[in-house]
Amino acid sequence: MEQQENKYVTIGVTEIYEYTKLADKIAGSFDNCGGIKFKSGIGGGRFLRECTNCDMRKNNLLRNFS
Repeated sequence: MEQQENKYVTIGVTEIYEYTKLADKIAGSFDNCGGIKFKSGIGGGRFLRECTNCDMRKNNLLRNFS
């Protein structure tokens, strides 16, 4: 558990984080500022979220549910 917490201590806003490696601590909010408002885009099978408050970005892999 402590190793998981250490990943969130060194969060930078210039990187794009993969959701599989750094999932949300609180679902739907950004770990850096706790913001819940974000801009999003889809391309190349990925869903990119960018926080409008702190500019942190996370990339989510889109899954085929068909």
